[in-house]
Amino acid sequence: MSDTDEERDSMILSDEEKQYFRALLAWEPSNALTIMRKRSAPERPLAGRFRVLVLGSKGCGKTAILTRFCKNSFTGEGQPPDSAYERGCQRRIKIKDQIYVVDALELAPSQLSEGHYLRHAVAITEAAVLAYDVRSRDSFVLVQELHQRIQEALVVDERQHYCLILAGNKADGDEDSREDGDRMVTEGEGYELASSLGGGRTRCAFRETSARTGENVDNLFLLLGAELLKMRQLTEQCQEQADYTSMEATGQTNGYGLNKSPKKVTKWRVWGLLRRAFGDAPRKTVVTVV
Repeated sequence: MSDTDEERDSMILSDEEKQYFRALLAWEPSNALTIMRKRSAPERPLAGRFRVLVLGSKGCGKTAILTRFCKNSFTGEGQPPDSAYERGCQRRIKIKDQIYVVDALELAPSQLSEGHYLRHAVAITEAAVLAYDVRSRDSFVLVQELHQRIQEALVVDERQHYCLILAGNKADGDEDSREDGDRMVTEGEGYELASSLGGGRTRCAFRETSARTGENVDNLFLLLGAELLKMRQLTEQCQEQADYTSMEATGQTNGYGLNKSPKKVTKWRVWGLLRRAFGDAPRKTVVTVV
């Protein structure tokens, strides 16, 4: 047999080999490879970070809210909370196509009796979730006391703005079951309290939540993030106005001097609004959670 004949015989494929090579030629990347490629792609840069304090009475469901928010799970009524989330958690959220990180810090009820713990916690955060149990009138009263202590801490630190959201937890079920005998605080009372807490140095929103079902838990932090972006924009505006007033007092208002006309002041304000609109000012409106 010649070398040509041997080469020809060696290229004869069995049916199994033909099927294998046909499959090989028709191969396309699997979903697993696509997922790996996405994972290897660079992550989107963060637009910012929200530092949030979570406060409330023992048993009102603070840790359960954080566990639901970060892990989307619930350990069960009467069960010990997930120890991984007893002091807080961290999660990314998306607001208007921008990625933010929520850093949530939980203070244990035992630490609330020590004034310096709360003052320090307020000093390093921008907002607080005041949680209460809708089946406990005492927990509802406590959040009013906590609000007063937060206000005192803000005065000490000379802070002008701080966001709050009142969370009536354990509001499970439909509207009919929410009015059963177990409920001690109505939804209307929650809205009324939030309205009264929203004056002075704080802004306060309100949501009833259920860590057990997950109802409104994500929305709680999305709403708080949106309020924080509004607060930051307000703070920026106040700072710009203060800077301009200082420049006005020293005669350094862009060459206008102290005898500038009202029209020139209006031009400065319009310029400030345009710079915020097209610059790096945070955008509003909550959309989705990552």
